[in-house]
Formats: sequence, structure tokens, C-alpha cells
Amino acid sequence: MFWRHLPPSFYEAKDLYGNRDLVQANIAIAAAREAAAKLAHLPEPYRSFYTQRVIGIMKGD
Repeated sequence: MFWRHLPPSFYEAKDLYGNRDLVQANIAIAAAREAAAKLAHLPEPYRSFYTQRVIGIMKGD
């Protein structure tokens, strides 16, 4: 985005220009990576089924 128009708490402390990912987005991305790693240990078709459930949750379905 390269500009800061949200409240300061949305940005990392050293993000002067607003060109880094938002704080909450970084937390969500880390959680998504952790979820993907956990789902990777499931055998198919369970992995695909639960992956689609997580995607649905993320989309708000």
C-alpha cells in the first residue's frame, strides 16, 4: 500500500511507510502456515476434506 492510513496499532513499530504486512495479517499468515503443516500429516482424502473446511472458514462460508 505504501501509505499509512490505519491506526498505528495496525503497523509494525518500524514500518514508517506502511509497506510491510499488517500486524494482524502476519499473525493470520503464521496461523495458516501452522494449520497447513498440521493438515499435511493427514492421509488423503482427509487432508483435502479438512483443507477445504479451513478454506471455507477463511472465506466466511
